[in-house]
Amino acid sequence: MTTQEIRNDSHISTTRAAAITIMQASDLTKEEKGALHDLLQVWMEMRPGGRANDHGISSRLRKDFYDIVFHLWDSSTEFNPLPTLSDQKLPEIAVSVGTFREDLPLTPRKSKRGQQDQEMKSRRSGALAWLSAYLTADEGGVRRCLHRSDDLWRDSTGPAVNSKYVQLNEGLTMEKAIERAVINFDQNDRDMVENYNTRLVVALARSRIYRFGQAGTHSAPVVPHHLQVNERTIKCDSIGDTLEAMAQSLTTISDRIKRRQTGAAQTGCRPPGLWGYSRPPPRERTHEEAGPGL
Repeated sequence: MTTQEIRNDSHISTTRAAAITIMQASDLTKEEKGALHDLLQVWMEMRPGGRANDHGISSRLRKDFYDIVFHLWDSSTEFNPLPTLSDQKLPEIAVSVGTFREDLPLTPRKSKRGQQDQEMKSRRSGALAWLSAYLTADEGGVRRCLHRSDDLWRDSTGPAVNSKYVQLNEGLTMEKAIERAVINFDQNDRDMVENYNTRLVVALARSRIYRFGQAGTHSAPVVPHHLQVNERTIKCDSIGDTLEAMAQSLTTISDRIKRRQTGAAQTGCRPPGLWGYSRPPPRERTHEEAGPGL
């Protein structure tokens, strides 16, 4: 929405007394809509292919934005809490692609009787085995990566399971199973990020509109710092993208090693050992060193 589009918007209010409830987008003034534009921009850009261009934001998308903000809400509601992130459920971070070959040992954690019964069922022979793709903390932030195969498997209650107990479903390879796990995780992560960011933008917009309604139109609308976005949106960090980067890095490393080995073979030199030099061949022991009996 450009400055000119804001000026040309006819679905507006010109004046409004203080403490009047704002029921819909047309109850807002041009200045108030302008004070919401940054949220509209954030909402627009987090949509798939939704980055605004030189022509601004379409009237349809502006309407969609205000429809979400005013859905079952008006400015008589003062409390508009910001969203919180909840723990993801197992089907959101893992896929069931196999079963257990035999009964598994129970985990040593303490749990209630009902939870113990559920855990026993989830670790019996033939129970579902879940392959997960999940987040791991790194010093520079949070990164997604695939761990050793023993770290990827879960039972239906969540604890890790050694891969030796797992039988893949018929016709399924490990590569295909990992592909399913990555696709499932990335899709659920995108949905979670979009849902969280939408709720964040809507909560901030409603809190601003509440203030507009209380203040009236006798002065220009003010947006305090705590009602600005302030980098509180979250972003997707696709495992698929991480795997692609890892694959490119491994290809580069492999090519360098091959060139190094080829060069060593052409010069008749042995490839360097672990510490940068060749390991000498073992020295044959003398008869005296070998001792009696040889």
